[in-house]
Amino acid sequence: QPAYLNGTLNPAAFSAPPSGQYGNIGRDALTGPGQFSINANASRSFRLADRKNLTFSLMSQNPINHPVVSSWYLNATSLNQFGLVQNYNQMRSVTATVRFNF
Repeated sequence: QPAYLNGTLNPAAFSAPPSGQYGNIGRDALTGPGQFSINANASRSFRLADRKNLTFSLMSQNPINHPVVSSWYLNATSLNQFGLVQNYNQMRSVTATVRFNF
């Protein structure tokens, strides 16, 4: 059976090795489905006087709030959790900054 089924890890494609023996899967044989992340930054400066200006900046990490998997449960002896998502990366965060230069 394929290791991935509909974009998720297929637990039926694996089995636990016999007791006291190592399995035969190679290192880095399991890679997660394609992932991507987007960061965005926008800023604007306003001149207030001869040597004074105001800068407004807006920074966002993962602005589309797309879940990015950081790790999976890969212990084959725990078949009820094997192949499930263990952790996600940080979801959307937005930071606004105002800076006055003189």
